[in-house]
Amino acid sequence: MGAASGPIGRTGRVRPVHQLHPLPAGAVDPLACYLDDPRPAPPGRPWVMLKMIASIDGATAVDGRSGELGGPGDRAVFRAVRGCCDWILVASGTANAERYRRPSLDDDVRAARAARGRPDDPRLAIVTARGSVDPGLPALTDPPAGRPPALVLTGRDGDLTALSGVEVETERLDAPEPEPAAVVAALGRRGARVVL
Repeated sequence: MGAASGPIGRTGRVRPVHQLHPLPAGAVDPLACYLDDPRPAPPGRPWVMLKMIASIDGATAVDGRSGELGGPGDRAVFRAVRGCCDWILVASGTANAERYRRPSLDDDVRAARAARGRPDDPRLAIVTARGSVDPGLPALTDPPAGRPPALVLTGRDGDLTALSGVEVETERLDAPEPEPAAVVAALGRRGARVVL
């Protein structure tokens, strides 16, 4: 789904999100659109989605973080995109800068996922070439009860000794640095159907 929204209209109200692709559909509920959009996995790997935000001048961060760029419409789409994936894959630099936590969706999103046979929350995977994951990252130190740990994927040469005392799953891929196909395949082996 392509979407367009404005954060706040002249009346002070949040503007609705409009579907632009594949066919214009006017105002829509982003969560329903994203959850109901078919994502057939290509042979041998999960479906991969990309989510990004940029300002009108092309900036992708404010003071090193992307969260300040979005308005209410952007947050609705962000919530929906996270709601439809099995795994959220993030590079260690972004995870460290944004102080990533393990994904935890709100009750409405969880109910919508449950109605479609999906688990409560997606899992988090952090990819790093050299092992540069902050062991104090909330995603690693503040695990929600009863949920699987975050996964850290690195290449053959990555140094993960800093994570030795942290509750985390790790996998060393068979290349000096993590290659995209190997990273996606590792998530596929863990049951991923949709990776963000």
